[in-house]
Amino acid sequence: MKRPSARAAHALEIVLARLLADPGEVEAFLSDREGYCRAHELSAPDRAALKTMDAEQLRFSALCYARKRRAQRAPGGGH
Repeated sequence: MKRPSARAAHALEIVLARLLADPGEVEAFLSDREGYCRAHELSAPDRAALKTMDAEQLRFSALCYARKRRAQRAPGGGH
């Protein structure tokens, strides 16, 4: 089995982090999955994998992470 290059793995990690960090980024991705993946220079296998992600699950995850970040920034948060 061929292992992905470190650069390819890093590119995928960056895209996933962006998607989970920003619900707006999720909507940009969902409006044009192929274009979004190409703009971030993802490999063909990574593009194929990301294009199968469930839209509602992705939206839900991004909103959960956003809520968690807001709670941690609130006074007394993060404990």
